[in-house]
Amino acid sequence: MIASIRPRGLTDHEAEQRLIRFGPNQLPRTGQSTLFKVLIEVLKEPVFQLLCVAGLIYFVLGNIIDAAVLSVFVALSASISIIQQRRADRVLDSLRELASPRAFVVRADQHRRIAARDVVPGDLVVLAEGDRVPADVRLLSCQEFYLDESLLTGESVPVEKWSGKSDETGIARLGCLAVRGNAVGRVIATGTYTEFGKIGLAATQVTDPPGQLESDIGRLVRMFTVLAIVVSLVVFGLAYRAADDWVAALLAGITAAMGLIPEEFAVVLVTFMAMGAWRISQHHVLTRRKTAIERLGSATVLCVDKTGTLTLNQMQVLALSTDGRAIVDTRDRLSEASRQLVTNAALACSEHSMDPTERAILDLYGDGSGCAEPTQDEAIVRAYALSAEFSAVTNVRRQNSDQLTVAMKGAPEAVLPCCDLSEENARQVLKTASDMARQGYRVLAVARADWGCADPLPEYQREFYLNFSGLIGLADPLRPRIPEAIARCKTAGIRVVMITGDHPATALAISQEAGVVDQDLVSEAPIVITGDALEQMSDSELEQKIECCSVYARIRPNQKLRIVQAYQRMGHVVAMTGDGVNDSPALKAADIGIAMGHRGTDVAREAADLVLLNDDFTSIVLAIERGRQIYQNLRKAIAFIVTIHIPIAGLAALPGFFGLAPILLPVHIAFMEMIIDPAGSFVYESQESADDLMRRPPRDRSQAIYSQGLFLKSALQGLTVLVALLLAAGAMLIFAFDQAVLRSLLFISLVTSGLVIVTVNLLEDRPAINLVKSPNIALLLISSATVGMLVLALFVPWLRAAFHFAPLEPAWFLAALALGWFNYIVLKVIHQRF
Repeated sequence: MIASIRPRGLTDHEAEQRLIRFGPNQLPRTGQSTLFKVLIEVLKEPVFQLLCVAGLIYFVLGNIIDAAVLSVFVALSASISIIQQRRADRVLDSLRELASPRAFVVRADQHRRIAARDVVPGDLVVLAEGDRVPADVRLLSCQEFYLDESLLTGESVPVEKWSGKSDETGIARLGCLAVRGNAVGRVIATGTYTEFGKIGLAATQVTDPPGQLESDIGRLVRMFTVLAIVVSLVVFGLAYRAADDWVAALLAGITAAMGLIPEEFAVVLVTFMAMGAWRISQHHVLTRRKTAIERLGSATVLCVDKTGTLTLNQMQVLALSTDGRAIVDTRDRLSEASRQLVTNAALACSEHSMDPTERAILDLYGDGSGCAEPTQDEAIVRAYALSAEFSAVTNVRRQNSDQLTVAMKGAPEAVLPCCDLSEENARQVLKTASDMARQGYRVLAVARADWGCADPLPEYQREFYLNFSGLIGLADPLRPRIPEAIARCKTAGIRVVMITGDHPATALAISQEAGVVDQDLVSEAPIVITGDALEQMSDSELEQKIECCSVYARIRPNQKLRIVQAYQRMGHVVAMTGDGVNDSPALKAADIGIAMGHRGTDVAREAADLVLLNDDFTSIVLAIERGRQIYQNLRKAIAFIVTIHIPIAGLAALPGFFGLAPILLPVHIAFMEMIIDPAGSFVYESQESADDLMRRPPRDRSQAIYSQGLFLKSALQGLTVLVALLLAAGAMLIFAFDQAVLRSLLFISLVTSGLVIVTVNLLEDRPAINLVKSPNIALLLISSATVGMLVLALFVPWLRAAFHFAPLEPAWFLAALALGWFNYIVLKVIHQRF
């Protein structure tokens, strides 16, 4: 094999012992959510504070039972909120751990990708361009290795590092970013023992900027809060004037305010975002920024890489051409020239590389095909990396004391100008490369030359003059369900655009197989835009062509940003995949940046909103569907909260307007809150998506979640329930029902109507039979618990007294239930009409 530095890594047992001894490789984190912090946030809720004030008033007045029952409901309500928040925090913490930085180490003579927190002193770490240094590392070997140390020193200019140095130039510090080259080093310190940890820097909690959802709901809460304050003051004034009892008037005002303030919105939003991120993770997609969840349903263009996303990322060398004319199959016996071609290509690879293309070449080189063993070749003297300006890589290796070997591989149009070919031969080689590309191969040209040790190496690899070795054709099979997933995107109004660095013919062949480009549209132009063509276009020309182009080939990473911005200028919501350092600007600019989990660099992951753990395109499509489902269910939850607060607020406030005895008391509002909170959070969050969800067009991103239509429909539903309850109350007043009996019957109908509203909104886009075929477990549990608590409040004497209820005949109990369920028919009609 090609020789290189191979220092020994730790064994698994050694690593385990050192992890116990030195602890996890992590810094203390600030801003973590604790039980105490969650409790403080709950105590800040206006409804919670109003409940406490009401309980205190009861206690001062000597109504110990009322105060005790209300205190129990306060404690239960607070517990539900704390449990919901802690559950959301635990989900987000677990997802954050999965999305944390990783490290590439050598353990037990095997290369492994592990969580950075599991790195221990003595670990052998492999660093490549785009990696965050996971710990303090002493470098053992380097190839043009540059670090961005601005996080530690504030200096923005990358610093070159060297192996074998005892000073800072031979050490890579925790948190620094590899911007060029690669290196191998030994970990000398982790966690708080690193230089980063010693100077007292902490791993701060990343705070997402507020998204449109959060802003929309914030405005809705503020609107209701102002309304609640005004209504409560009016109720207090009218009630005091009517009864001349400031305590009763104060309780009436507090009850009216509690009925109007929709404090559930914040809890529902937190729960939906946290559980939504967890549900999306079940499709192998990690959410780094919660705002991405709300934007998923608006995506209209999905820009994806070919390699590893649409394909399996399992490269195989299947075709060779040593003379640039004839193409041979690698499954046949290889000629001497073919074996030398594979050897030369292997010399241009790095043994530690995890790049699928290089691994395919090295696998063929080492599989016993008779390739020449370069026993004299030793360590790489200099490596020229792939760049946006030159699509090739070159390794310079020492052959002996007087001679070096130069091996280059890359895009044919980049390598051929560096070779000793006539213009006619070069054209023939390019034609052969195009023929191979049309068969779906990724084509690389290979060249080699000897170089004298005394001769200076050029600064740029394009300045080499080499001997042409031949062409290599690699195939990467399409993932099994890609055509089906792309067809689903098209049905959902999402346009899939393939961006690749491959030859245009290769890109077109794969795009046809995947279904990105329809077979009958291949004759229409433009089908493929190349990087060179893109470079010549003005922004206006690009905007004219992007609407009829779904394939971009020979695209350099820095050109992806321009493509994304062009689609955005045309009004599209763009989702973009990327994995390299140079992809980060495009990932940041995209409305939804998606980094690759397996092959993505730390820089790409940090810039992205989502991380695709399995690098599979079908997971992106499932995440988009889940994003649409989350938004749809959140709209239903908000509609339910707005709807149910209207009859609650009406029954709490209207008696005070007319100088009548109150119907609802604080204990009744506390009871209703215990229904609204879990129903809004768990029932709607766990609801399955509609069957036609991916047959609908993307949502308009400018549309507020509580659109005018949704708000009017919710208001109409709530007013319908309120009018029905008020008519029943009026009838009971006409027949001189006792106040306690009236309150009991109306509260039964109100609770029943609340469950009806939950069900009607849940079945907004599906028939009722679906609840039988696929029952919502959360709805069943909450309904059962609600009915059970209501029965206890009505039939347990001391609870009945605390709720100010009266004993009821079974017939009246059933009549109150019937009134609540009568609202189901009316509300279904409203849903169908609006």
